[in-house]
Amino acid sequence: MLKKLMIIAAVLAVLIAAIIAMRLAAKPEIDAQVRARAKGSFADLSRGIVHYEVQGNPSAELVVLIHGATVPMEAWDHTIAPLVQNGYRTMRFDLYGRGFSDRPHNITYDSDLYVTQIREMIEHSDYAGRIHLIGVSLGGALAVSYADRYPHEIKSMTLIAPAGPYLSNAPLAERLGRMVNGISSLVMPKDSAARARARKLSPLKQRVKEQFKYKGTVYAGFSFMTNRDPQDLERAFRNLGRRDIPGLLIWGNQDRVLPYKYSAEVLKILPGFSFKAISRAGHAPQYEQPGQVNRAIVNFLKETGSLPAKNGSHKARSAKNLPKQHDLRS
Repeated sequence: MLKKLMIIAAVLAVLIAAIIAMRLAAKPEIDAQVRARAKGSFADLSRGIVHYEVQGNPSAELVVLIHGATVPMEAWDHTIAPLVQNGYRTMRFDLYGRGFSDRPHNITYDSDLYVTQIREMIEHSDYAGRIHLIGVSLGGALAVSYADRYPHEIKSMTLIAPAGPYLSNAPLAERLGRMVNGISSLVMPKDSAARARARKLSPLKQRVKEQFKYKGTVYAGFSFMTNRDPQDLERAFRNLGRRDIPGLLIWGNQDRVLPYKYSAEVLKILPGFSFKAISRAGHAPQYEQPGQVNRAIVNFLKETGSLPAKNGSHKARSAKNLPKQHDLRS
């Protein structure tokens, strides 16, 4: 009896896989006609075309913003203007497999791919100085990986609920579940607090759904989840904790994708980082509570000496001299 059930289960699995494969094969590609609807610009990089946007004074210091696993670069819609108004130049872009960027076939989606993408986008910007790097969720993990590869190019780091070493031993099913949970929290909120957050995130809902219409989106996400190297990420986090790079950690206190409790784990590894808890916010605090987040980021950048004081005498402070493990004043 058990043998028959196993055979039936195997047959059903094959049929389901075949149906999914046929549905994915029927999806359209991201092409020039699709990209014509997008705002921003496009860069032709070594692994494909990347959708991006640059704002601010070309001579200002560059802030590079990296989105997470599900929401493309629109995740930063409420972050750009305050940074530009405070004297920074910003660059955001869609990671490969997301938004209006290419979904390259027959490649491995891993940290190396995305670190190379970040590197090539910075080179494309023609910016020669050290950058301020901001990443949310998966983008936070990629920011850490980039800083591990190019530490001398980083002037400051801001991590918003980053995927991190606390997930090192999590099985694939759990990691995929977290990504699905992030999507479902937008589409099918479960309680009143989640519904309130979903209303704030409603402009992103259509963008998340739209990108899954195109061939390669699902493959890119699954490929990264199966090819990521947890030990390599943990090593990168621990290396960052030993470096003299000013850092800020931000976390929504109602985050259910990467729960708020994990912030304490990250601060143990990054003891020199300042910390800001965002009230009434889930996994996208920069979009749900932009006022709190933008004040924290701008204040942090000013504290690190990235902007001169009015008398021109403002001096930079190293990470070890920054406030440790406490809330910055809003």
